[in-house]
Amino acid sequence: MLDLLGWTVAKSETKRLMFANKFVSLGVQLDFSRTQEKIVIVSNKPGRLDNIKEMVARIFYKKSLGFKEALSLKGKLAFSEGQLFGRVAAPLCRLLSKWASIQMERALSPELIEALVEVCGSLDRAGPKIIMPISFEPPILVFTDGACEPEGTTIGAVIFVPGMQPESFGAKMSDELVQSWCTKEGQTQVIGQAEIYPVLVARHTWGPYLRNRKVIYFIDNDSARLSLIKSYSPVLPSLSIIVKCSAWDNENGSISWYARVPTASNIADDPSRFDATLLRVKFQAKLVRPCFPGTWPFTDILE
Repeated sequence: MLDLLGWTVAKSETKRLMFANKFVSLGVQLDFSRTQEKIVIVSNKPGRLDNIKEMVARIFYKKSLGFKEALSLKGKLAFSEGQLFGRVAAPLCRLLSKWASIQMERALSPELIEALVEVCGSLDRAGPKIIMPISFEPPILVFTDGACEPEGTTIGAVIFVPGMQPESFGAKMSDELVQSWCTKEGQTQVIGQAEIYPVLVARHTWGPYLRNRKVIYFIDNDSARLSLIKSYSPVLPSLSIIVKCSAWDNENGSISWYARVPTASNIADDPSRFDATLLRVKFQAKLVRPCFPGTWPFTDILE
């Protein structure tokens, strides 16, 4: 039939495959075995992620990276994650572009090491992209806030899940965590990290609600909001938190949108300052114990 139509096609055994419900096309594996459930599975072709991990392992072994290798790795990452509709690799791709602009081999920077470790781990854990019919469920709303006062650094958040009682948390961060956010000697102000960190804590605290859902995060700090939108920050502690947020979304099928809310209208401002009066009286909100990634870096929580 194709010959009669005048179409030129490859006829080698490797190209002329039998019909199958799982196949590779343009470097992407498509799986139609669950179409009866209205599900299509998209993943990288076998071996692509192993190839990326081997390349990163070589880079770590020699502890340096040249501009040609940086461009090659960027291309592989952009393609492998782009086919899965993710944005975890965005900060690393940005770093690799800047790295390649200086055409010489040089030692790895701390931010590049951080991004390489986080991104490669996330791509390995994320699994394939599951495409399902469009959900018309209303989005979940999450308000977050951070505060840096002489008494300490605190965070807070409030979640509204349609049909459920609102929930909230507040916590005071430990001096050790706050110190890890400082990038300069004698630095006392870490409001950038304090505004981004509750966004990550909210994901770990309310993970069961956020999985496979659309979520709108309301943030009253434009610098923090724009960093989360771009999935990048030149400040290493902020970059680390942002990459973890993107990785969590990628692994849990959560779709995030970051919106601006004026400070006076941000209901997370109260729990971030250990005041739950409005939440209890106005919204009948339930106070919950926050869940943190890794260790428990707090000295007090709102109860």
